[in-house]
Amino acid sequence: MTWLAGYHFDDTGSVTVVDATGHGHDVDLTGQPGAQVASSGALDGSALGKTGAGLIPLPSALQTAVEVDDRTIMLDALGLRSVWWVRFASDALGTGVFGLLSLDASSIISRARTQANVGPSQTITLGALSASVRHNFALTYKRSTGVLTGYYDGVLAGTATFAPGTALYVGADDFDIAEWATTGAAIDNLRFADHCADAVEIAALAGTPVTSGPAPVEEAELEITLNLEVSATADVPPLAVPEAEFEIPLQLSAVFAATMPTATVPTATLAIPLRLDVSPAGIAEPMPAASESGGWRTLADIGRWNRDQLEYERSTPPADCPEHGDPLETRDGKHHCPMGHFVQA
Repeated sequence: MTWLAGYHFDDTGSVTVVDATGHGHDVDLTGQPGAQVASSGALDGSALGKTGAGLIPLPSALQTAVEVDDRTIMLDALGLRSVWWVRFASDALGTGVFGLLSLDASSIISRARTQANVGPSQTITLGALSASVRHNFALTYKRSTGVLTGYYDGVLAGTATFAPGTALYVGADDFDIAEWATTGAAIDNLRFADHCADAVEIAALAGTPVTSGPAPVEEAELEITLNLEVSATADVPPLAVPEAEFEIPLQLSAVFAATMPTATVPTATLAIPLRLDVSPAGIAEPMPAASESGGWRTLADIGRWNRDQLEYERSTPPADCPEHGDPLETRDGKHHCPMGHFVQA
């Protein structure tokens, strides 16, 4: 699971708010009513402040990435400011369809609507705002269960539910933050994800500064050493193999998280059971089956088998007369049929 965007707002005076996850969802503040300003210690380093009325738009590519089945928003907030802190809005519905807002300048609540906007939006009161102490607010949605969950300073604040499998609104006309006009540092450590962060992940990140992580991994090379261990089965005696060659086709398929750290692969041992069928010396083996391809290789195999069979017949005297089957007698170094039908040196 990866976070799609993370903003620490620490580049005081710069019009570019860098996406620290490496996904490139940077925010351009040129001409916008906001700036990265010093936060006087109340927030980490610098934070986002307002320089005038109106909302600050976020990248459309980030909006598309967040508007999926599951989603998460998280931010640190400072100040008693009303209206929208983070908003996905629909012109047709004339309202925000997902996000975090304050109606009374004293606490933050959630909003979440379906595509058809059937019924009232689901609302959770996450927690109180403060003029001097920052607080962390997080909102998650899990489509398979239909559960909308709010967190306050990393602790569960409440839930609201849709029918399991309900999709939230997709295709908002506006995706923006910080609707108020009051100046001063207000938003820090803003994060977005296309997964429903669980309670453990929320608790670990609540109030934790966004830091620059490794760039997304697009390609990776793995070097794997294979140690082959060959052991004889019980019915085959050990064989001395001076040299052997194995060709093992190997295909690896992997999907890496965008911020996956460098992987360490330990030495791998591969044991391949090997069974050899060996015929005792002097006994002719069955003629090999012709290969499917035929041709000269098949003829060569047949010729080799014929030579071996002839050598075997010459070196192995028959035990019985080949004409009528009487046992042979040995006289004068030769094999005689008692009936005089057969003699072999």
